[in-house]
Amino acid sequence: MQRNIKIYFGITILFVIFNILNKSSKMEWLIFTILCFAVYAAETMNTAIENIVDKLEPKENVYAKNAKDLIEDKYEYVLLKRHIND
Repeated sequence: MQRNIKIYFGITILFVIFNILNKSSKMEWLIFTILCFAVYAAETMNTAIENIVDKLEPKENVYAKNAKDLIEDKYEYVLLKRHIND
């Protein structure tokens, strides 16, 4: 498991505890769950694309680097969106 997934899993556990203590509504739980899945899906896609690019182009390549940077930017947008909505 990648380091980032472990970090997000830990943060998710903290938010679950916070939501339990805060007695969040069903709608808040639903939004929280959807956003968690979106972040995990984005991280998984990011990892998959990085692995594919690394396999296809093991040497340093400007196009490979750009592809990895673009998918990382998309992932960071989803993550930022999650924190704004929380």
